[in-house]
Amino acid sequence: MAEMNVAVGSIALTEDDGMVVVAAGQDLVLLSPTGDTSHLVAVGDVVDAGILNDCGCDPAGNLWVGVTTEGETEPIGCLRVVTPALEVRTALGGLTIPNGIDWSPDGRRMYFADSPTLRVDAFPFDDTRLGPSTTFASADPGTGIPDGLTVDSEGAVWVAYWDGWRIERRLPDGALDLVVELPVAKVTSCTFGGSDLRDLYITTAAYELSPEDQKAQPAAGGIFRVRVGVPGLPTRRFPLPTSSPSSARSAPAS
Repeated sequence: MAEMNVAVGSIALTEDDGMVVVAAGQDLVLLSPTGDTSHLVAVGDVVDAGILNDCGCDPAGNLWVGVTTEGETEPIGCLRVVTPALEVRTALGGLTIPNGIDWSPDGRRMYFADSPTLRVDAFPFDDTRLGPSTTFASADPGTGIPDGLTVDSEGAVWVAYWDGWRIERRLPDGALDLVVELPVAKVTSCTFGGSDLRDLYITTAAYELSPEDQKAQPAAGGIFRVRVGVPGLPTRRFPLPTSSPSSARSAPAS
């Protein structure tokens, strides 16, 4: 089994059962069920010391990947699109910590959080083309930072809040519908699973917790499962390229 000695930002399922795309360091890497890895394409090389963060597949199978910097303090990150042919282009620039990304059930709206803005933005979406963004949801300073997110079958958006102790469910018009409170502060992301897609799996972190906070939050860094009333959507999968990964190239930014 090959080891990846770099930070892993996220993973994406593929249309080949068992094969997973891993956002590792600056690169997308293909991980097999046996643990073998192969390089697909560099994505974070557009930013100095760029590292990959959250990713998600759009309705056409393109993989959208956030690129941040190691310090995560300067707005020089971006959101990049990787096609099934492994062509790469930049869709959004001027980002700091690109995080949660998902699409409405009809694929006509993209939701995205650049965490330091304290917002989840919504973009009209048409075949990787983004329209002007609007604020879908926002957080007051000190109440948590929007992190990962996912969309359910009714088009509602479930948002994880770093340092916020919660997941929020927002209706398609942005109205707050319900809050899932967690016993840990650093809630990082969520996704649906189970045979009926009504299990909400929630990831959390123990990053930089003080010894006192670790004692008060013994479950920090754990994964939680919550049964919810509305099912999620099937996970979109990235089609593996038919050509060799060595043919991958980056397209000009747009």
